[in-house]
Amino acid sequence: FPYTTLFRSAGQVVGEFVGRWLSVHEEAHLDSLVGRERERRGEYLVAFDEKTLERKRASGDRFRIIDCSKHGNMMRLLNDCRDAPNCELMAWPEHDPARGIEPKALFLVAKHDVPASVELVWDYGKDYIRPWEQSGSSASEPQQSGSSSSAKPREIGRAHV
Repeated sequence: FPYTTLFRSAGQVVGEFVGRWLSVHEEAHLDSLVGRERERRGEYLVAFDEKTLERKRASGDRFRIIDCSKHGNMMRLLNDCRDAPNCELMAWPEHDPARGIEPKALFLVAKHDVPASVELVWDYGKDYIRPWEQSGSSASEPQQSGSSSSAKPREIGRAHV
């Protein structure tokens, strides 16, 4: 699990999510998946927030969801932490409707000062499926493999811009 080797100041970029941008066809296909295939295919996806996704779809912008599974970097390995995340997702560049600019990249930034040797964690967001929470079991239990859900494919996060 990625730990920072350096002190990170609040607002400092920790890293950029890299991977392959999903095509419009691949993005549409995600909704048709079920069971383990839905769970497996939804792993390591990073997306913009819903409002930004709607604008990007309307404008024909194809940069919407990053698949970090095969061509990603260490950012994909940061754990989910809903209660006390020390990183947050940031989209860049900022939305500028006057100039027709939409975000094209996703970064993790430090939410507050993070000392060296601390695990970097972030909140994967409300769309991330946490089976242990849905079953009423403890939030500290690890995620179970092979669980199925009729919800959207789990995405590891959505940027809020």
